[in-house]
Amino acid sequence: RVQDWPEKVIADFAAAGVQMMFSRAHSGESWPGLGWKSKYGELAPALRGTLVDWEIVGGEACETDARSGTRCLRLVHDPARQYTYLNRRWAPRDGRQGAMLDRLGGEISYWYKVRSAKKANLWLGVIPMSAEPWENTGAPRTGVQIPDAHIGDGQWHQVRVAYDYTQQPKVKWVHVSCFIRGDAAELLLDDIEWAGVDPRPISNGSFEDMSPDRDGTREVTELCHQHGIRYVPYYWAQRETPALGQTHPDWRCRNSAGKPTAYYCFNTPYRDLVRKRIVELVEEIGVDGIFFDMFHTRKDECYCEACRTKFRALTGQDPPVKEDFDSLLWQQWVDFKYRSIEQTLLEFNRAIKAANPEAALVVNTWNAWAYGSAHNTRNSIRVAESVDALLEETGWYDVVDPSFFAFPARHNFMNWHLAGLCRGKRALMWGAPSLAGWMPVGPLEARIRVATMMTNGAVPAHSVPGRDTLRAYMADITEREPYLRNSRLAPWCGLVMSEKTELWYGRDQAKERYVKGVYGAYQALIERHLPVSLVTDRQLERGDLEDHKVLLLPNCAAMSDEELETVRRFVRDGGGLVATYATSGYDEHGRERDAFGLADVFQAKETGEFDNQRLRISWGSPFVHTASLHLAESHRWGCDPVILQTLSLRGVTQPADALTRHVPLHCRMLLIEPTEGNPSPLRLLTAHSDAAGPAVVRTDHAAVIESTYGRGQVIYLPFDLTWSFFRYGHEYLGRLLELAIREAAAAGPPVEVEAPTVVQAMTHTQGERLVVHLLNDLSSTGRSQNVVGESVYLRREVLPLHNIRVTFRDPIWQRFLLVPGNTPLAATKTENGTAVTVPNLDVHCLVVAETGRIVSD
Repeated sequence: RVQDWPEKVIADFAAAGVQMMFSRAHSGESWPGLGWKSKYGELAPALRGTLVDWEIVGGEACETDARSGTRCLRLVHDPARQYTYLNRRWAPRDGRQGAMLDRLGGEISYWYKVRSAKKANLWLGVIPMSAEPWENTGAPRTGVQIPDAHIGDGQWHQVRVAYDYTQQPKVKWVHVSCFIRGDAAELLLDDIEWAGVDPRPISNGSFEDMSPDRDGTREVTELCHQHGIRYVPYYWAQRETPALGQTHPDWRCRNSAGKPTAYYCFNTPYRDLVRKRIVELVEEIGVDGIFFDMFHTRKDECYCEACRTKFRALTGQDPPVKEDFDSLLWQQWVDFKYRSIEQTLLEFNRAIKAANPEAALVVNTWNAWAYGSAHNTRNSIRVAESVDALLEETGWYDVVDPSFFAFPARHNFMNWHLAGLCRGKRALMWGAPSLAGWMPVGPLEARIRVATMMTNGAVPAHSVPGRDTLRAYMADITEREPYLRNSRLAPWCGLVMSEKTELWYGRDQAKERYVKGVYGAYQALIERHLPVSLVTDRQLERGDLEDHKVLLLPNCAAMSDEELETVRRFVRDGGGLVATYATSGYDEHGRERDAFGLADVFQAKETGEFDNQRLRISWGSPFVHTASLHLAESHRWGCDPVILQTLSLRGVTQPADALTRHVPLHCRMLLIEPTEGNPSPLRLLTAHSDAAGPAVVRTDHAAVIESTYGRGQVIYLPFDLTWSFFRYGHEYLGRLLELAIREAAAAGPPVEVEAPTVVQAMTHTQGERLVVHLLNDLSSTGRSQNVVGESVYLRREVLPLHNIRVTFRDPIWQRFLLVPGNTPLAATKTENGTAVTVPNLDVHCLVVAETGRIVSD
C-alpha cells in the first residue's frame, strides 16, 4: 500500500468519471511473483504477509537461525539502496502514534547476529519523534555502532541502548530502529524489548506475528466494481521471473546463436501456463479482461526448438538467420512470427470469453511509431483481428522516441491511425504521465493530449499524472461523451497505408522510402481540414472498403493482385483515385513489376526515373542536378489562386509583375508518358550533368495523368509529392494534393471548415448525427520539431482562435449545437450548404449537426 492506493485513489477515479482502469497484476522479472493468489505461480513478495508493527526496508521474516521462537528478522543491504532500515510502524505527519513507543526514557535491548558486512555501518538505536510525527524535535538520535569484531562470528550478541528524552518537550514518541549503509551487509535481529524500570516486550519484538498475505489483484478488482469501474489487469507478455526460466529453460526464446533471451516463447508449453493464469484471473478473481503489454516480435528471435519445428513443418526449411529482404523465406519467417502472435492471442481471447463472454482482451501495439527498430519488429496490423481492443503508446518522447515527425502533430497521426486499425473495436490511446527524470505533466498538456485522442477517433486511456490533472481532463471527456460513443471517422477520403509496402518496399529504410510520404499526406489533409480516415492494405486485400468518395495511395508501391482488383472495382463503380510515384509498381513481396499493376487504371507507362530528394547548393559547380514542375497557364491548376501565390514569388531584382511557371521539386520521381489521350500541359522537367557526362541531359515528361476508369476519376502524379511535402512543407505541394483529391472525389466533402491550418478538423458520424471536432494546436511552443536526444517542451498555454466557419453540405442537417455547453448555433444557408460560426476555440470543441427544426435563411 502506497499512501492513498488503492482505496482513496480508486474512489477518486470513480468520482472523476473513470469507466475502466488498468494496473499491474504481472510484471515479468521486475516483480518476483504474481499480483494475486494463484494456483499457477508464487505471490509477489510485496503482497506476502509482513511483520506486524514494524516498517522494514530491505528485510523480511526469516524462519531459520532464530534466537528464540520460530522467526527472526533478516536485513540484507546492497549498494543499490542508500539505507536498509527498521522502524516501528508509523505514517509521516498523520498525527498518530502508530506502533512507536510513548516511553521517553529507559533502555532498548537488541539481540543481533552479523552474518556478513563489507564497508558497512550498522547502527542500532532510538529516534525521537514529534507529535506530527516527524524527526524535527532538535533532539539527537541515541544509538550504538555494531563492532567489527562481531561480523561473521556466528554468535548472537545483546546490546542495550539507554536513552532519555523526558526533558525534551517536543519529543512525543520514539522509534526503535536499525540503519545499515555502505557496500553490503546481512544482519539478523531478534527479541527486541524495552528494558526500563518496568521491563516489558515491545509488541512483536520477537518477530513472530505476521499479517496475512494480500490478494492484491482481487482487492483492486473488488474496489473497482464497488465504484462501477471495469478493471483490466496488466500482464507483461513474454517476461517472467528468473525462477521460471531455471525450471523450464526450454520455454525461453532463443536467438539465432541458440542463446536464451529475456523473453519466453508462446510456441512452447509456456503458452498453456499463461492461458491458465488469465482464465483464473477472469473466472476466479473476476477481472473484466486482460491487457498484454509488449506482445511483439523481435528481429533475432525466436529460434527455440519449438519454433524451428513448427516453421519446418510449414515451409520444409529451417528458419533463416540473416535478414534478407529479397528472400521469400525471410518474408515467410517474419510472417510466421506475426501469425504466431495472432494465433496465440486468438486462443487467449476465446479462453477468457469461455470464462466470461464479456471479458475483453487488449494488447499493446507500436504500429505507428516503431518503424524498422533494430530490436523490436512490433506486431502486425492483423493483430487487431484477434483481440477486442488495441492500446498504443503516444511515444516516450525523449526517452526512446527519436521522432521524425513534428511534435505534436505525430500524436494526431498515431491516434488517427490506431482508430483506423480498430474499426468496430476499441482504440485505446495511452500517454506518458511524465517526462524522463521529471515530475508529472500538468493539466493543460494532458488535456491537449486527451483532446487529440478524441478528435482522431481514439479512446483516452492516459496514464494518470495526478488526480487533479485526471479530474481536469475527465471533465472534458464527460462534457463530450454523449457525442463520442459509437462514433467513427467519416469515410470521405480513404488514405491507404500499406504494411507490405513498409516492410518489403521500405525495407531497412522504411521511414525514408515510404512512411514519411504517408505522414505528409495526412498532415496535408488535416491542414486543409479535409475528412480523412485510414484504409489498410489488409482491407484492400479483403475487399473491405467503407463508403469513401476517393482513395489516396501515396507511393503505395507493394500491392497484391487482390488489392489491385479492389482498387479497380472501387474506381469502376464511381470512386475517385489519387495515386503518387511508385504506387502498384511492385508486387506484395516488394519485387518490381514489369509495368504498373494499375497501368490500366493510371493509363501510364514508365520510361525512367530521377532522384532529386536532396537540396543541392552548387555555387560554382560545373555540374547540374535539378527537377522542377512546369505549371502551365493552360492547365486549371496553373491558374489556382493558392498556386499563383507561389508562382508570384519574386526576387529583389525582378519586375513587380514577374511570374514564374516553374517551381522546384525535391523528391524521387518517375518519368512517365500517357498510354492514352493527350499529354498534360503540366510538365516534369529534369536536368543532369556530372564528371562522366558533362553535357547537360534534360528531360520533359508529364507531371500528371488524368483519366477515367469505369465511372471513376483517376489522377496519377508520378512524383513522391507527399514525401516532399513532409520534408519541405511547400504550400503549393499541399495545394496540388488537395486539388487532385477534390477533383477525383465522387462527391465533395460533407463538411468544409474555414480555419487556420493549426486547427485540426475531423468529421465523425454518430448514427443520425454528424460531429465535427475542432482541435486548437496553436500554443506557445508551436509545432516544433523535437531534436533527437533533446527534451520536448510541455505546452504551457493555448492561444485561443475565433470565428471558425463550418459549412455542412447536405441540407438534411438542420440543428446545430456547440459542445461543451450544448449551445445552439445560428445557421445560415449558403450556395455551398448550411453554415455556422464557432465564436471561440480554446483547446477543443464539437460542432454537432442533427436533423431537426428548419433553419432560417
